[in-house]
Amino acid sequence: MSFDSTEEKTRGFSHPIYSSHKFKLSQQQQHYPSHNVPAPPPYTGQYQPTPPNPQYGYPPQPYASHPQPMMGNPQYPPQPHHTQSAMRSLKIEFSSWTSRHLAISDVGQGSLLYTVDLHNRNPQMEFKNVATNNTIATVHMRSLKPEMDIKLHGRDIHLRVHRSMKPETTYHSIAFPTMSFTWKTTSAWKFLSFECVDQNKVTVARFTPASSCSMRKFGQLDILLPQATSGAAMDELMLTGVSFMYYQYLSHTRNTTVAVTA
Repeated sequence: MSFDSTEEKTRGFSHPIYSSHKFKLSQQQQHYPSHNVPAPPPYTGQYQPTPPNPQYGYPPQPYASHPQPMMGNPQYPPQPHHTQSAMRSLKIEFSSWTSRHLAISDVGQGSLLYTVDLHNRNPQMEFKNVATNNTIATVHMRSLKPEMDIKLHGRDIHLRVHRSMKPETTYHSIAFPTMSFTWKTTSAWKFLSFECVDQNKVTVARFTPASSCSMRKFGQLDILLPQATSGAAMDELMLTGVSFMYYQYLSHTRNTTVAVTA
C-alpha cells in the first residue's frame, strides 16, 4: 500500500515549516523580557496613575479661628500610642469637696483652661472657657439609654456608648468633617483608662487615670494630634473625652453602690 509523499511529511513534527533552518533561527532570536528589568517610562500621552493620598491628613476645618492642619508624611507609618509623645496634656480634677465642679488645666503651663459644672438634672455637664467665661458646650445624658447629646459651639455631637467589658463610643468629628473618632476603654481591668482613635486606628488622644488614691484627681488627657492642640479641635477632643470619662465614672459609682447595698 503506497502513501503520498506530502502526507507522510506532514505527520507529527515532520512538517517542513518546523524543520526549516529559518524557523529555528527565528525562534532563537526571539526576545523574552526579564522581570528584573524596570518598566520603561510611560509615553507623553499615556495614562499615568495618580499617586495615593497621604495616610494621615485632614481637610481644612470649618472654623475660621483654627489654623489649617498640615498634611501628614506618608513615608512614615502611624506609630503605636505607647511610642507617641503628647503634643499637649491636660489635667482633670475635682475643684470642690462637693464633687460638683471640675477643673481642667494645662500641665505644661499650669494655667486653668476650662471649668465644668456638674448637675443631677439636664444638662448634667456645662463646660466653660476660663479665658472668656462663656459656656462652650453642654452635655445631656439620657436616663434610659446609654447615650449623650452634646452641643459644642452650637453644633450637635451624639455619643452612644456600647456597653461591654470594654465600653466605647464613636462619633463623626465636627473639626475634621471627613473623620470619625472612637473613644474606647483600653483595659477591662483598669478603671478610667481610655484612648481615642480615628477610622485608621491611629491614636489621637488618650486618658490616663491618676495613680494616687486621691478622690479629687481624675487623671490626665494627652492630645497626640498636632492639629488639635488649640482652638475648636482641642475643645472637641477635650469635651468628648471628659464626657465619656465622667459617664464611665457615674456608671462605676452606681454599680459599686448597688453591689454594696445588695
